Amino acid sequence: MRNVLAVLAGLVMFFLIVTTWQGVTMPRAYPLPEWADPNDMESIKRALAEMPAGAFGLLLAGYALATACGGAVAGAIGARPRVCALVVGGLTLLGGVLNFMALPHPAWAVVVGVLLFPIAAVAGGRVGEKLAAR
Repeated sequence: MRNVLAVLAGLVMFFLIVTTWQGVTMPRAYPLPEWADPNDMESIKRALAEMPAGAFGLLLAGYALATACGGAVAGAIGARPRVCALVVGGLTLLGGVLNFMALPHPAWAVVVGVLLFPIAAVAGGRVGEKLAAR
């Protein structure tokens, strides 16, 4: 049960950071064009297709931060820290792949993103494990 709660806590941390990152950081650095309607998926797809590479780099940085923090929380709480962190990484990877399929992303961003989720989760899990050992 402790491991399940650790994974859930890690996912909550991930979602809090991603939501904040995409709601605050991204719009300030790379606002959508004025013509883009956030309630219209086709409009969002067109706007994303016009975004510069820096926007996708910043997006990936947010995913990395959120996944590492989620892995750290899971690693700090779980009885099997590395396994819990990897489960968080696997679930966030699944969400990322679904996002990459639903919205246009450059090929490089997809490749980096797929590699980034598990690496960030493992790194975060190690930090969480060390923090819990103190």
